[in-house]
Amino acid sequence: MNYSKKIAHSLLTLLIAGILTSPLILIIPSEGESAFWMGVSKGRLAIFTAHVLAVLVLGVILAIGARRNFTTPLFRRFGDFLSNPTYYATLRYTLLGLGIFLSFAFLNFLILIPQALSATSSWLTFSAWIIYAQFIKYVPTPVDFIPVKVTSPFPSLNTLSKTQKQTALVLLGVGLVYFCLFIPLNLKNSGSMNELNLDEMVMYPVIVKMLSSQPTIRMTLYHFIDYGAYIYGFPFFGWSAVLLLPAKIIFGPGYADHLQLNMLLLRQLINVFPSVLACFLFTYLTTHFKKLWASLLLLAVMLTLPGMTGLNNTFWHPDGINLLFIALALFYLDRDQQHFGANFYYAAIAIGFSAATRLFGLFFFLAIAGLLAAGLVKKTLSVRKALVTGVLFIVLMLGSILVANPYLFSPGEPKIALNSFTHQSETITQGWEEPDPEGIYRTGIDAWWPFMTRDYGSGVTLVFLAISVMIGVLGKNRKPFYRVLFAWLIVIGTYLIGFVMVKSPWYLLPLLIPLYCGAMAILDNLDSLSEKLRLSPSNMKLAKIAIMGLIAVLFVFQILQNLRILVPVFIAA
Repeated sequence: MNYSKKIAHSLLTLLIAGILTSPLILIIPSEGESAFWMGVSKGRLAIFTAHVLAVLVLGVILAIGARRNFTTPLFRRFGDFLSNPTYYATLRYTLLGLGIFLSFAFLNFLILIPQALSATSSWLTFSAWIIYAQFIKYVPTPVDFIPVKVTSPFPSLNTLSKTQKQTALVLLGVGLVYFCLFIPLNLKNSGSMNELNLDEMVMYPVIVKMLSSQPTIRMTLYHFIDYGAYIYGFPFFGWSAVLLLPAKIIFGPGYADHLQLNMLLLRQLINVFPSVLACFLFTYLTTHFKKLWASLLLLAVMLTLPGMTGLNNTFWHPDGINLLFIALALFYLDRDQQHFGANFYYAAIAIGFSAATRLFGLFFFLAIAGLLAAGLVKKTLSVRKALVTGVLFIVLMLGSILVANPYLFSPGEPKIALNSFTHQSETITQGWEEPDPEGIYRTGIDAWWPFMTRDYGSGVTLVFLAISVMIGVLGKNRKPFYRVLFAWLIVIGTYLIGFVMVKSPWYLLPLLIPLYCGAMAILDNLDSLSEKLRLSPSNMKLAKIAIMGLIAVLFVFQILQNLRILVPVFIAA
């Protein structure tokens, strides 16, 4: 059946829309220094030319189709391509995603550069949705097509057993107490700008600038999006600004002077809250809330580690948000169970948001490649489907980066952001330009190990966790999760230990906090280990008790060690 004829009216609609929007590109004059011809810039003229050429091409296609009754080989091949059930799912979801993305792009162009790209982007957005609607209407759905089941992106208590629910509620209660304990601490060191730490002193004026009042709504939104300080992404700065918006509404123009309240909100909701949620997810990934004692001990260990409490104590930084995105990525990949469904693409979004915040999400490349390779080996993915799945994952991840950092739609800002990231990368891999008599600016495990054991667990604890993760990779139970975890740890660990010289404790968060997800790998794989070692049932039971005892002793000892550092801090407060 020739589907090209059925979409002729749609092509005509798109052509008319393109013609009507083309003069809108030239209506608003460019700034004086940019004007080249008739008051518009060279860039605008180039956009106008491309727009007109696209309209002409569409007109030629429509004219040829109408003259030859849409029976040329080109139209027939196009119709056969659309009706091929092999491509149906890919085309359907690609068109849907394109429509959503272009809609978001149009809104950003309308705010950032309305005179140049809003007209063209509106035409493209309109065209994308028309094509999608016509595809759904005219292209028959294959009999074997199964729509992607869009599950909730958020964990739900309804999917848990009674024991798991009880454990989850207890852990949420612990997290709430932990959150409240840091309120008096985060009220300190914020009486004036001079009391803030250096990072906070630099970043706070950026938030104030983002919330500055402007003559028009568009300019207000423009300054909110195009904030200029791109060393950290919009998920951090944008969420921080949103948190202070109620204070601005309540206190008016002088809201920025309420520094103590503002810093409390930022420290608690940008650092403490996301880090608690991340540890909650890491605990679920480790124990699945099946054992209350194990879940409580693990959560307590992670929350009381000096590296974690240092992040949450009188500090406002993007590392808590970034850690949450990493936890969500691991959670979605585990929940997907190599089905490459909705959860797999949720992981792409979480990874994109992590990359948009602090670039760390890019270190998931080995984990994703490993999952696709495993799908090929197990025959759950064909070569074609693996390629399509991988490409869609990358496209969705890149789209998420653009959505998370809307300033990237503004001309010149991507280059500024790239320069900021490049400078930051050079600094942390080469060290600050200052004397280094203690030899801190070095790479290698011997240089990093003292900082690891100081902030993220004793040497015995970290070695045990590393061994446990390896057993999880080599074992049979939950092998996909432990392989993803291992791939993440090996990539980010290689980067940090092998290339980074600056020893900030926050850099170790995305490496050593997820490492605790391997705590139960030995217990998870004890059955397969007993088969290899030919243990009798009685010896198997003793081995299980011994492993649980070892984990309990290690974690209790680690918690006591953590509290020796943490308690004096609260007493001093």
